[in-house]
This record gives sequence, C-alpha cells and structure tokens, in this order.
Amino acid sequence: MLKRCISLLIAVCLISGFGISAAFAEEPVDEASVYLEESQSVSGDGEGYGPAAPEAVTVPEPTSSTGKSAGTNTASPSTAGTVSPASSDANTGSLPQVNRQSFDGTNADGTLNAADGINTNLIENSSKYNGMASLPIPEQPALSRYSTSRITVAPDIAGTQYEEAAELLGALGIMVGDAEDGAFRPSDPIIRSEMAKVAVYSVGLEDIAKSSMGTTRFPDVPVDHWATGAINVADQQGMVIGDDVGTFRPNDNVLLQEAVTIIVRAMGYEPAAEDKGGYPSGYMYIASSNQLLRGLSGSAAEPATRGDIAQLVFNALTVNLMEQVGFGTNVSYEVVDKTLLYDKLNVEKGYGQITGTAETALDGGSTTDEDRIVIDKKQFLEGDTNAKQYLGYNVLYYARIDKTTDEKTLIDVRPQSNKNKTITANSDDIVNVTGDSGQNKSFEYWANRDDRTTKTATIAADAVYIYNGKYKTGVTNEALKPTSGNVILLDADTNGIYEIVFVNHFTNLVVDTVSTVTGRVTDKYMNGSLVFDEESTDVMYSLVKDGAEIGIEDLKEWNVISYTISDDKTLIKGYVSDASINGMVTEATEEGFRIGNSKELHKKADSYPNEIQLRDKGTFYLDIEGKIAAVDTNANVNNGENLNKKYAYLVGAAMNDGFDTTAQFKIFTMSGETQILNSGTKMRLNDKYGMEPKTVVDTLGGAGLTPQLIVYETNSSDNITAIETAKDNTSTGAPNVGEFTMNIKKDAMVYKSASGKLDNVAITDDTVIFDIPKDAATDTDKYSIRNKATLSNDSEYNAIVYDLQENYTANVVIITSSAGVTAPESSILVVDYISATQNEEYEDTDRLYGWQDGKEINLLAADKSILLKGEGNDTPLAKGDIIQYRTNIKGEIDGINVLFDISEKETEFIEDVTTELTTVYGKVTKKFSGSVNMSVNDAVHNYATGDATVYLYDSARNKGSIQVVSPADIEIYEEGNEARLFLKIYDDVVQEMVIIK
Repeated sequence: MLKRCISLLIAVCLISGFGISAAFAEEPVDEASVYLEESQSVSGDGEGYGPAAPEAVTVPEPTSSTGKSAGTNTASPSTAGTVSPASSDANTGSLPQVNRQSFDGTNADGTLNAADGINTNLIENSSKYNGMASLPIPEQPALSRYSTSRITVAPDIAGTQYEEAAELLGALGIMVGDAEDGAFRPSDPIIRSEMAKVAVYSVGLEDIAKSSMGTTRFPDVPVDHWATGAINVADQQGMVIGDDVGTFRPNDNVLLQEAVTIIVRAMGYEPAAEDKGGYPSGYMYIASSNQLLRGLSGSAAEPATRGDIAQLVFNALTVNLMEQVGFGTNVSYEVVDKTLLYDKLNVEKGYGQITGTAETALDGGSTTDEDRIVIDKKQFLEGDTNAKQYLGYNVLYYARIDKTTDEKTLIDVRPQSNKNKTITANSDDIVNVTGDSGQNKSFEYWANRDDRTTKTATIAADAVYIYNGKYKTGVTNEALKPTSGNVILLDADTNGIYEIVFVNHFTNLVVDTVSTVTGRVTDKYMNGSLVFDEESTDVMYSLVKDGAEIGIEDLKEWNVISYTISDDKTLIKGYVSDASINGMVTEATEEGFRIGNSKELHKKADSYPNEIQLRDKGTFYLDIEGKIAAVDTNANVNNGENLNKKYAYLVGAAMNDGFDTTAQFKIFTMSGETQILNSGTKMRLNDKYGMEPKTVVDTLGGAGLTPQLIVYETNSSDNITAIETAKDNTSTGAPNVGEFTMNIKKDAMVYKSASGKLDNVAITDDTVIFDIPKDAATDTDKYSIRNKATLSNDSEYNAIVYDLQENYTANVVIITSSAGVTAPESSILVVDYISATQNEEYEDTDRLYGWQDGKEINLLAADKSILLKGEGNDTPLAKGDIIQYRTNIKGEIDGINVLFDISEKETEFIEDVTTELTTVYGKVTKKFSGSVNMSVNDAVHNYATGDATVYLYDSARNKGSIQVVSPADIEIYEEGNEARLFLKIYDDVVQEMVIIK
C-alpha cells in the first residue's frame, strides 16, 4: 500500500541531481484511504492500477507488503555536485523509501534490464490516441509529387529507429536539430539543460519557458544560456532542480532511469511507481507496463542518448495519464482519458486519406483554399508540413488545435506503411499499357533492369488520374507512357488493384539566369523560360529541392528544374536537382554514358541539344531522373589525370634527338609561361587516337609550323598526350559548343567597359586573353596574358575569339594589336623611384615604387624595357612622373602610358587622352570652396575639386617629396611659389590631382 500521496500538478523531479521539490509533498494519509487495491492491474479499459503485471510478462513483485522498496537504502549523503534521492521517513512526512540499487537486470528482486531488451508485450493502455509506439517505421513512399523526403527529418535521423519520434518531437518543438546543420545527434548523451527543456515542453509550458528567458538563479547558468527559460520553469515547478551547493550543472549527462522517472511523474504515475518500489525499479516497472520503453536501446543506469529520450517521450505522449480523483479522507488515483499530446499540447492524432489540396482533389471537385488539406472530409491548415505531397495516401497525422477557433493545423504527416501500396515506374521502364476505356488496364513495366522479365500491374477501370498535378479524365494509354517523367500507381485500399494514378510528364530547364524581381528563370539552351510569380492569382507554382520547398532566390546556375505543367496551365511544379558528375566520358553505350569511373550509366536527356561523345569532359549536370541535362565544358576536371581544358599558344614542334620516339612542343601557356614539354609515346590529334608523335609533328607542319592556339592535355608526368587545333568557324561567327573553335577574327573591335563587351562578344573575368603582337612571330618574350581589367574603354583591338559560348561569352581571346595601352579609368601612379632587381626566373628587370590610391606601392616590371618614357625614348621614368599602367596575369607591369613628364613641368596643357579621359596641367589663380580657377596657357577654366585624391610632389625635397594632402593644400601660383596643378578628369569628373612644386 502507498504510505504517501503526491498532488499531481505537473510535479516532475529527477533523482540524483534533479531532486524532489518539498513543495509537492502532502501530509501522510491513512493507508486504508488510498484507493489502489493490490488486486487491480493495468487493463485495456484504463481503469485502476495495481502491482500485478499483465500475463504477457511475468514480473516478480518488486515491493514489500508495506509498500516500501524491497531493497536496502545504502546511499551516502549528498555530495558536492550531486543530490541524492529523498529518503523515506514515516515520522517526517517525506516520501516512501526508494530503492537506490542500480537498475541492472531482470532479477529476483523484480528489477528489469533495459539493455537486454524489456519485454513490452503488455496489454496496451487504452488511450484514445494510443498505438503510436507500436506503429512501424514505414518504408519511404513514392509520393504523388516527385519529392520523397519529409522536410522535418534531421539528416542523421532519417531511416533510423528514432525517425518517427524525432520527426514528431521536432514538429512539437520539444526536441529539434542543431541550428547550424539540423543534425539531431541521436547517439549523443542528453544533458541536463536539454532534459529541462524536454520536460517543460512535454507538459505544455513552452510559452512560460520562453517568457522566462534571460534570467537565472544558478551561478553556472549564464543569463544568455539558450535554456535559461526552460531551466527556470523546470526549477520552479520542481521538475529539475539544482544540487546541494546551488549549481545546476547544465552540461552534465542524465541517466536513462533518471529521465524515465521524470516522464513517469509528468504522466502522474508517481504514486504507482512509489508503490512498486520507488526509484529506480518502480519507475522503470511502470514505464515498461505502459509501453514507454518500447524502441529504447540504452541501459537504465547509463547516460541516456538523445535518440532514446525522443523515443521515450514519443511513447509517453499518447498514454493515458493518471490523476488524483479522490481527496480528503478518500484519496484515490485513476488512469483517466487524458494524454500529454491532446490535453497538454492541444494536438490531435488521427488517421485518414488525403483527398484534396489547394491544387486538386481526388473527386475532381473544387479544391481547397490555399494552404489547406482535406483528410476524410475534414479540412486542416497544411502548416509547415508537406501534406499535399501525399494526395491519395492513407496517412497518420498530428494537428495542433487552436483553443480559440478550434481550427486544426497539421504539424506532422506520414503515410501509413500498411495502408498504401505503390509502384513507381520511370518513363524508360514503362513497357506497355493496354486496356480499353471503362475497363481495367494492364500496366507492364520493368521493376528492375536486372530482372529477366517485366511485371504487370492492374489499373482499376474507374481509377482516378492526377496528370501533371491535377485531376484529369480521359487519360489515354499513350499518356501513361511519358517520354520523360514517371507514373506512380497507388493502391490505397490494398486490394491489389491500383485505383489512383499519378502521371508526371517532365520538361527540363537548365538555370542560366534568375530574376528575383520578375520571377523569370531562363534556360541555358534557349528552351524558353519559366515565370514563378508569387503574386499571381492565376497560376500556382512550387519548387522542391531535396524534399523541401524553396524559392527562386535559392536557385543556382546549372541547377536542373524538371517541371510539370497542368493541362490548364494553372499549376507548375518544379523539382530541382543540383546533382553533377565531374570528369570525362569514358564509355558510350545504348544504356548511357559512363563518366570517369562512375558505376552508373547516364542517358542523355531529350532536352540537352548537343551530342555527347567519348572523351568529352567537364561537369555533367543531371536532372531528377539522373539523365544528363547539361554539360559545362569549361569546368575543370578533377580526376587525377590533369585532363582540364588547357589553352596554349603553340610556337614550335620537333622530335627529340637520338633514339627517343617522343616529341617536344614549345608553348606559351595560359598562365603566361613559356614551356617546352615532351610528348607521350602515343598521342591524340583532334579525333585521331594512338598517333605516333612524329606523325603529329609532321601534321602540324614540323619546322614550318604556323603558330596557333591549341588545347592540350597532359598526363601525370606532365607529358603532352593530346592536342586539339581549332575548327575555323569564322565564316558564320556562331558559337559551336562542344568543339574547340575559332569563331571570330576581326580588326578594330571596340571594347566597352560598361557592358564588358568587345563588339558583341562578352568578356568576363574568366576569359583568357593572350596578347600576341602581330610582329612578335615566335618570340614568346613579347607575349603576355591579360585579363578584362587591362582592356581600355572605347579602344580598338584586332582580335581572334575562340570557344564562343551560346550566350556570346568568349572563353579565349587573342589580341594581335591594340590602340590602347592602359585603361583610362585606372588610377594614376606618381613615380617615386625605380630599382634594379630580378624576377623569379632570375631575369634582370626593374621594380617601380610610387604612390597610387593614396598609398605607397611597388610593382615588378615584366622586363627592363617597360619603365621607359615612350617608343623610341630610352629615358627611364623619373621621380614626379605621372603614369597609368597595365599588368599581365602575373601582376607585372607590361605597359605604361605617361600622362605627365616631370622634365617638362614648365609646359602647360589640356589633353584629351581618350573620349573619357582628359588631363590638365596649369596654374591655380583662385581657390573656392569646392573648386579652383586654373590658367592653362593664359586661358582660365574652373574645375570642381570634389572628393578627388590630392598628392603633393615637392621637387626641392630629397626625402618625403611625395605626400597625400587635401584640396585645402592647393596653392595659388605666384612668384616665389611656382606651384602648378595636374588634374586627371574621367567622365567629366576630377578624380585625382597632383600639386607640382
């Protein structure tokens, strides 16, 4: 018999560090007044409770006739950091003595061993929502939409024994994954702060916990700790309290038997547990009897894992609670028709078939309002679930009930594994569909390509057809064989005949550009575009990636959208794939292409317009069906053989001397280096394989070789194994994707920096620019590699364009001559001094020191001929000269434009360098706030100084002769102070000024 009763508010406490709140202990009552007869047992109707276990498990009686623990209390007093279980003392009114022995097996004293697997085949508690714990984890269903992932499942929990529990607890907010990556960490031990949150949230005190954030009474819990609210509430309610030295120890582990004690008390079963022996055996016994331990794998006396805690709470949510129903002299406790899920968390659990969504309905009737779902004629808000993906499926659902409006919002939906039978056949696996209208149809398909024979399924004569997302009648046999996509057959009444058919006919779009303003997504292969307009009331759309809905802002270049459009054009569903394979095509068969050493063969999607051939290389992008929908031939290939597309300018080829059968090739590489590379013993030239190196050399012209751009490949020894020469397509100038091509050869092409175009050819930061002067012949010392930044606005270039893409972007440009040397918009450099030095190849060169953009800089020159004042002028730059410069790909100066020659500082001028760049040099005659008057050869002009950068060069000073100053330091020219001013004006704005003294 019980010696004590506890008023069951929500008093949940944890032994050994979680403590028991004295506030919840009542005065002792007479043994006879306790309405718990030993003859009663847990029964299917939920009435009464007693120590006898159901027949399914034989459990020795764990308590003595006095109701106290059969074990002996041998616990030591509380020590620092630990709170011991409360001891029993009939004279003090405390709780009955508890069993402090470890919970380590199915022993004669009645304890059970959770680690060895507790037998939980007991008569189930008759909650109106019970059965949750016994529901098997379903296999992944084939959904009515193509996505097959549930958005609430943490990545490390999917497919595990804890999946269903973690999914529901995540939806309830009781246990969620990490904020960074969503990981649930099921194998990690749960700590006290986490257990505090679980306890508080499980009994419906989430709002109170959130409002209690930011304060703490425990010195080891910072005010900014994530769980302060839950810890405060758990402490105040006696659920989880601090230790005997006043600390909480938020990061300490929790034993499984301690966690079980918390949950058993949360359910109101503390009196029954104490009657069965107290902590820990009595609580473990009650937990076992009520199916709470089903699916747990840990040992009771070991730290509990997050996975086991999720399963424990999940099991407890739908078990009937115990409440005190008799008071005063007739204290009694009964199992009542209430649960944590329904009565504490306001969540309904139910089963049914999803028959309607905002997109369509199984009966072809009107659809629901947006974001609403119909389950067996009852309407729900869809919430954050993916319920509409389960149209036609029999599902288990959980819905939160609004206390004010009684409106129900779905929080978790999953198919019932034993109530849905599905077949998914991809378009390539559908063999034939036969049967007349109004009769059953025969659907023949390959279940597995390795099977010897096909399989056949029966489609009901009155089957419901959902075609591209919408109800449709009159679907023909041919329509059930889409050229791309799939057919999903659903048997929701499990009679072996499929009465719901989903037909998804895919069209691919490879993302090129995305406008988040208009919602328009364009295709890389000119196959039109799609508009995903959130404001549209006429068209519904959705984009799904990895099972979760995304927005167009989440789309990336090269994503493949496989989309369906309903017949009435009002529903667009896109399934986004970012799957790709990087490598080279090594095999081509009727079944598809093998890329690198991939185990899979991939067919070419009908939407991909180009041919795929052996040795094609790049990044191959796959659609949702695993077919090749796009190829980025410019992508680097990382397969260990250095097969990347490498451009070089070939200037020479010859055979090695002696008996060697290999050749040598002299090239100027896209990194700006001159190299002489040996060949392999066999080579490929264009599409001819296994050629002798001598044949390759002779074919290229041998000693009379014409210098030209090539694409080459090397092996791991850096020997050239393949050379491709460019196909001449200059007669049309059109792109020729997939083949190395010379597209355009034209003089006087004008570059516009605003658009980044050379005539109509786009130049990007990735475009490789070879500067090969026409008169340089094979002298690679005169070659250089440039980038977009070195091109001058409005300047003319004689150029050859290679590998022009469909969007008219050049992969490679060779510039043979140009009218411009430096970019007119580039900052000026005020020369300080030049030093002699050597580059990395130990070649003599110069280093230039000066001032640019308001700070000192120094740059290496490409060679000794660069830092001279002009063609035919061997005079080196001097201190006070003002220049613009350009650099090669190595960052070396390889060209300059002298804007001001210090040796001619008495000569005033106004010079239009380009249509956008003007330089002015003259005397300042007047200063104003924000402008100056300048006399240039006696003609006076006013110039705004604005935000210009100002330098001062004082030729009279030996050190520190160049400084950064401000417009206030500009001096008026007068006798004895003969200071002049240099202006750089770009686009009619004075950008930089130099005071020359």
